[in-house]
Amino acid sequence: MSTIIPETVANRILLLRGQRVMLDADLAELYGVETKVLNQAVKRNTERFPMDFMFQLTGAEKEEVVTNCDHLARLKFSSSLPYAFTEHGALMLGNVLKSSRAVEVSLLVVRAFVQIRMVKTVRHSRAGGNPVLQNCYGYSWIPACAGMTGFAMRY
Repeated sequence: MSTIIPETVANRILLLRGQRVMLDADLAELYGVETKVLNQAVKRNTERFPMDFMFQLTGAEKEEVVTNCDHLARLKFSSSLPYAFTEHGALMLGNVLKSSRAVEVSLLVVRAFVQIRMVKTVRHSRAGGNPVLQNCYGYSWIPACAGMTGFAMRY
């Protein structure tokens, strides 16, 4: 297993309600489908997505995430509330989407979650005081939404 977390996946993992999750819009982009298509696949397979695999954000949580994560600004004017998927939910998406890309992305997502679980320290960088996460192998990265507080934070 690589000690380097694929940045495109790891930077999209949020901490919401005490759980590390990825939003449906981010997962749809990674899986190469529209968010609507991803959510339709989930609705067709509701038995595969219990409450501990996914949940829908509240209006306040959506606002917090959109405010603090620049790449999620596209959600600002969406009338629907996004869904958040835990590691298990993100993996299950690969099973219901059934494509070769879905299998590859599922593996990247699981590896990113596993690597983040291995994070052993949070320290502040010398330059701007941004938190720097460091895993047990010594690899460090600065989360994209390091300033998040309240309901959600980038993990």
